[in-house]
Amino acid sequence: MNDSNREYFILTRLELLGETTWEAVSEANVQQQWEDFKQGLDEIDKWYQKSGGKWIMGDTFSFADMVVACRTIWWNKIFDEEQLRELHSWNGGRWARVLADVNAECGTDL
Repeated sequence: MNDSNREYFILTRLELLGETTWEAVSEANVQQQWEDFKQGLDEIDKWYQKSGGKWIMGDTFSFADMVVACRTIWWNKIFDEEQLRELHSWNGGRWARVLADVNAECGTDL
């Protein structure tokens, strides 16, 4: 992420949290945001499970899977190593696999 993007990202996240500096963001707020994030991914994981296949639409690769892959790319950019390890352990490792699966499907290296 370049410096101007980083600055924008930080400012907009602080605004969402109702704070003016990272130091002002409470640990409780950080933990709550992380739990909310995990709960959201738990819901998305249910879509994959319900499909009975590798993709959200079963055996059919779809735009929805690309959206998830794009979010995965973003998470890989913004999370630190510890956060990524935790994320990749959730939902049976789905969030570690999804980008690799998309790369294999599309012949890319995202």
